[in-house]
Amino acid sequence: MLLERGRARDYYDAWRLLKEKRAILDLATTVKVLKEKCHHKGLRYRGIGDFLRRERIQEARPYWERELRKQLAELPSF
Repeated sequence: MLLERGRARDYYDAWRLLKEKRAILDLATTVKVLKEKCHHKGLRYRGIGDFLRRERIQEARPYWERELRKQLAELPSF
């Protein structure tokens, strides 16, 4: 989960899911389930900004190419 570890692969998976399946995602249900999961795990979730905090992004940046290059034919820019 991005709020726990924020690995480059986690950001990629979330980006790809939103890019390719946004039209069929029930965002209200997704947010509800996310809040429940965070509560259960003792994680703070106030909104989308929690995923995009500068320190979290900077944590993932160095691993973007190193982790994903061998798994993807075409690596999107970070």
